[in-house]
Amino acid sequence: MRFLIGYLALINLAGLFSMCIDKRRARKDRYRISERTLFIVAAAGGSIGSLLGMYLFHHKTKKRLFTIGMPLILLAQIIIVMVTASSFHAKADSPSAVVRQELDRLCVEDPDIPDELFRAARSSMTLPDTEIDVFQDAAAEYFRHFSYRILDEQIHQDTANVSVLISNLDASALAHDLSLLYSTQWINIDASNPQPAAFSGYFEHIVDLIRSENYEIVETEADFTLTLSGHTWNIRYDTVLADQLTGGLLHSLADPYLVTPEELLSRYMSSFQSLDQDGWIRYFQMNDLFSLGSPTYSQEVDQKFASLLSDGFAWELVNCVIDGSHALASLKITSLDMASILSLYHDKLLEYAQTTESITSGQADTADTAASLLLQSFDEAADYKPFDVEISMYNDGNTWQLQDVAPLTNVILGDIEGAVQNLSGQAQ
Repeated sequence: MRFLIGYLALINLAGLFSMCIDKRRARKDRYRISERTLFIVAAAGGSIGSLLGMYLFHHKTKKRLFTIGMPLILLAQIIIVMVTASSFHAKADSPSAVVRQELDRLCVEDPDIPDELFRAARSSMTLPDTEIDVFQDAAAEYFRHFSYRILDEQIHQDTANVSVLISNLDASALAHDLSLLYSTQWINIDASNPQPAAFSGYFEHIVDLIRSENYEIVETEADFTLTLSGHTWNIRYDTVLADQLTGGLLHSLADPYLVTPEELLSRYMSSFQSLDQDGWIRYFQMNDLFSLGSPTYSQEVDQKFASLLSDGFAWELVNCVIDGSHALASLKITSLDMASILSLYHDKLLEYAQTTESITSGQADTADTAASLLLQSFDEAADYKPFDVEISMYNDGNTWQLQDVAPLTNVILGDIEGAVQNLSGQAQ
């Protein structure tokens, strides 16, 4: 192609200068360039330069042989180029046909993911080797809902652009649910397992989400760029095209702000509200939470406390202010009024301390008595009150994280720290 362009440039310059030189020689009555030579230069591809020279230097413009012959040569050359190009491109499949053939591979029950698309997606997501197989499986499930329609085809020499309207699952919604699942996997508690459920990676959960959620079918556009090599149009795959073919799924999955702080907090707090008595015990790993040391009642005290939490815990998101990669959320937590319970417990302990039993009893009996008094305090003073707490969050480039859960944990447990401090003040 470069050689052809260079040749045409030189031959047209030759046609231009041959007219200029012949004009000058005619004025000086010197040896002329033959008309046959001028026509040969034009016929060899220099017709544009020859025509330009004719009218630029006012040479041969009164000879019908030139005023008609040169335009005819140019017209013939244009026709030859068009016919040749048409014949050349006809030997190759049209760009639209190539795109259609490629996309048809995705419109079957068991889609065949193009290797080029897979490589582009892997480059975009920086997939580890351990995720390759699961990515292919998830991609196949995703493309089972795929269909398309060719919108437009534009060909410019050896480059073509084909626009396609794609119909598939709502990739943005799928990416959002997947990111939310990933962002909050550390707080999901299996009622039969004391440990949070492990998250094995994005792509192992795509199939489950697609099958469990009724995602809408949406339409997006994809733009294919093709280049002609010999007689074959080749699709130019890159991360942009890979993202377009997945409806923006790859781009959405890479967005660290896809899940909002409010959504993460909602999932976090709702997980507490769904806990039963045993769930609270497992979550906070209660094992003589109040350090009573009672061989008889310590476990019962933990169970009573967890049961009360399960019965009355509630929460409300009051406000959330986001500033770039930081967020500050205000919550109202309803939980046990531990200050009232421990205050009553304190009074009961003082009464017990004034008895001879407290002096004569052994350590185990004293611990049992103290634990039974706490159980009585739970029964007599158990009540719920709202607590205000602010939670700082930050975005680490992957998703939102809670910066410090200690204040939140404290109010979930009924502001137990404040209750203990208040009790210590009363003791003094």
